[in-house]
Amino acid sequence: MANYSFHTYAPDALVYDPATDTFTLSSSYDFKTDRNLVEYSDDDSQFDGSDEGDPEGEDGNQVGTAYDDQGNVIEAGDVYADAFAKLEAPDGTKITIDRIEVDGVHVGYLPSQPLVPGMVYDVTFSTWINSNNTMGHGYYTAHSVPCFDAGTLIETPDGPMAAGDVLPGQLVTTLDHGPQPVQWRCDRRVDLRRARDADLPVFIPAGALGAGRSARDLIVSGQHRILLGHDAQAAGLAPKEMLVPAKALIGQLRGVRFMRGRRFARWVHLAFTHHQIVTANGAFAESLLLGQLCLDTLLPAQRNCLERLIANGEIQSPATPVRPCLGASAAQRMMASMRSQSGRGATATRVSERERYFSLH
Repeated sequence: MANYSFHTYAPDALVYDPATDTFTLSSSYDFKTDRNLVEYSDDDSQFDGSDEGDPEGEDGNQVGTAYDDQGNVIEAGDVYADAFAKLEAPDGTKITIDRIEVDGVHVGYLPSQPLVPGMVYDVTFSTWINSNNTMGHGYYTAHSVPCFDAGTLIETPDGPMAAGDVLPGQLVTTLDHGPQPVQWRCDRRVDLRRARDADLPVFIPAGALGAGRSARDLIVSGQHRILLGHDAQAAGLAPKEMLVPAKALIGQLRGVRFMRGRRFARWVHLAFTHHQIVTANGAFAESLLLGQLCLDTLLPAQRNCLERLIANGEIQSPATPVRPCLGASAAQRMMASMRSQSGRGATATRVSERERYFSLH
């Protein structure tokens, strides 16, 4: 099993032009199709390079596999950083990129920060990577080319921002405490090919929660909690504000369903000092609620970084939920009871019995 993983810009998406000594990320770049995934294991703390461009890595124990956006194997074998370059954007921003190879096959570039599609970056320096300029595994995990399923937009003081672009230190607008800095983020790939229904992504169509929420279709993991009982969201589904797993809404709200047929999902988790409610695609949803179960699902490098933040008091764990949390079964019983009491139900749109059947089976 792989110990580490990161995404790269695919070689045909980030292109080097030797005539002008520049790199350009395709103006039509799409994170769903223009990234490659590298998964690997190692027996030490460094992500080693090759010996002056030799098509074999210096560390024979650093092995793994690269996959394309469809989950197909590109190459397997020694994994290493072959070379790196220093780039400068037109506004003076300086970025470094590493050329990643697997068994001599170029599988993409890993940047020190996300690149802008269509922008031309000048190369100011380049060299081979060897034992003198390698980085720790945590660097590659932290700088994995980001995304978030369906490009979910997170509300910030500067306007909506794709969750995959939100980095530690970024201020995000929270329901209770205004702008709060993100303390930690994690980009995690999940293989869905043999997943149970309960582990599949949940699709929440625009407007399903009532009062115009969500503003856009929202895709979340089944366990990701959604706020009910708020004046501006699902006011009639709960007697007071509480958080329920997204999968509990299946069979309760029109159009909410498991996304069967998906092969992979990519989740970006955002953690604050304390548990928060954020706005995702116009809907109120929770930030990452940290606990031991969450820690157990992380890769070693991700878990080590998070545990340091917890030890330093920058993140509370185990976290205190910002609202009462119900399990899926209890949440469904509550919603059924609310509909029974009101005669017709919630502000949000109830499903028909036929739609309930096809959503659940």
